[in-house]
Amino acid sequence: MKLRSALAALAVSVSLVVPGCVAPAAAQGGPFCAPVKKVFSHLEKMGEEFSSGGQVDDNRIVVVMATPDGSSWSMVSIDTNGVACLIAAGSNWDDGKPKGQEV
Repeated sequence: MKLRSALAALAVSVSLVVPGCVAPAAAQGGPFCAPVKKVFSHLEKMGEEFSSGGQVDDNRIVVVMATPDGSSWSMVSIDTNGVACLIAAGSNWDDGKPKGQEV
């Protein structure tokens, strides 16, 4: 339930901060999209930071933002026009690094 509330808050804050920039897909239950700086700013306010990412194709990358303890995470797709779309979010993120050891 917390996650649903956080996603709803993100959608509302993004649409309030950037009127008209939320993609039409959001109105149909699809991903929430806005300029990358706005999306990342909100996720950082929620305590999330860059965890991992990679290139999908010539036009898109996917980034995972997560809290340091992994209690929440968000997956964001970013296109070459600087539009970021929240495509997934959850809890209990595991970055695959050994716990309690320097890497």
